[in-house]
Amino acid sequence: MKHVRRWVRNVVQRIPVIGETRVLPSLRAWYERLPALDRRRKRYARGEARRLLKTLKSGSGRFTVVFDCEVTGLAYGDLLHVLGVARFLERRGGVISVVFVETEGPHFLGGMNQVEIDQFIDDAMEIARVVLTSDRTSVERISPEELRPLLDGVDSAGVLFDEFTRNRRPYYRDAFNVFNQLMATIDAESRSAVLFGPGDFEAHLPEVFWTGGYITWHCRYSTRCDQSRLTNANEFATAYHALRKRFPGREIVVVSDAVGCQHYSAMAVELDLAGVSFSKDFSSDFLGDCALIMGSEYFFCYRGGGILEVPFTSSMPYEITAPVMNETMWDVNRLGAWQSTDQVWNAVPRCRPDGELDCLVARRVVLSVMDEVRT
Repeated sequence: MKHVRRWVRNVVQRIPVIGETRVLPSLRAWYERLPALDRRRKRYARGEARRLLKTLKSGSGRFTVVFDCEVTGLAYGDLLHVLGVARFLERRGGVISVVFVETEGPHFLGGMNQVEIDQFIDDAMEIARVVLTSDRTSVERISPEELRPLLDGVDSAGVLFDEFTRNRRPYYRDAFNVFNQLMATIDAESRSAVLFGPGDFEAHLPEVFWTGGYITWHCRYSTRCDQSRLTNANEFATAYHALRKRFPGREIVVVSDAVGCQHYSAMAVELDLAGVSFSKDFSSDFLGDCALIMGSEYFFCYRGGGILEVPFTSSMPYEITAPVMNETMWDVNRLGAWQSTDQVWNAVPRCRPDGELDCLVARRVVLSVMDEVRT
C-alpha cells in the first residue's frame, strides 16, 4: 500500500500548476477519511520505530534527524515531536546529528517572514541543544543546497523518515506516533530517562521568581492562524475559578508568549481575577516558560499550543484538554503510552462547540474538585 501511495503522489506532483497545491491535498484529505485511519497510522509508525530500533541495535547507532523548514510547520509542537524521537534515540545510546534546513519567506504556515523564520530556527537550535545533552549529539544549520550532499554521505538506515527527508516531503504528522511506539518498547525506569524533568530546564528558570507553591496554566493567543485555540473571556473565568477550587492557596501562573500575556493580563484585570501572574513578567523566552512549567506543582491547558508537549512528555502531573490532530490515542484513556494516573489528556472534538469548557467543568470531566489538592 505504501508503494501505491508513493506512485500516486509522484504522478500527481507532475501535474502542472495544480498538482502539488490542489490535487495532492485533496487526495490526502480523501485518504484520511477512509476507515481505520488510526490503525493505518499506528501500523506505519510501528514500521518506522522498528527500523530505528534495528539501527540502534546494529552497533553503529548513528542517526540523522532533519528538520526541513521549507516543508515542515515552523511550530513548537512539531519541533518537540521530532526532538522527542531524537531524545529517545540519544538516551538509548544513539549518536545524533540534528540538521535544520533553511528556507526563504514567506513560510507556507502563517506567512512568517524571513526575520521570523530565522528567529524560529535560532530558537529551535537552542531548544535542541537543551533537550539533547549528550556529547555525541550535534546540531547544525544548512542551506537547501547542502542537504543532498549531506544525505548522500550518511547511512540511510539512520535517517529519520528517510524517504520523506530525501524527497523533501513533510513527515511531522507522524513524528509523535513514532515516539509513542518507541516509548512503548521500554520499561518505566527507562522511560523516566527520556521524559522531561525539572532538571532539563533548570538553567533557564528566571532569577526573579518566588519560591512558594504555584501551578501553571497555558493559554494560547495568536491572531495569525488557528484562532479556534484562543481562550475567550468566559472560558478564562471558568478555568480560573475551577483552578482556584482545586488548588486553594496556590499562585496561578498563566504561560503564554508576550502578546498572549498582555492579552490575558488585561482580561484578568477586566474580570477582576486576583492571584494570577503571567510568565512574561519573569521569563523572556520559550525555554524560560518551559522552566516555569516544569517547576510548578501542576499544569493545566485548554486547547493550547505547542508548549504543552513539554509537560505532556514529562512525569509531572497535568490535565490537558485538547483535540487529537495527527496523533493517535494509545488506548481509550491515554494519548501517550507512558501516561500515569495523575496525567490526564481529555480528547475533545476539533471544532469547539459554544460553552464546551463550562459543560466539561460542570460534568466534572475537567478540573474536578473530587481530587482537590489541599493546603
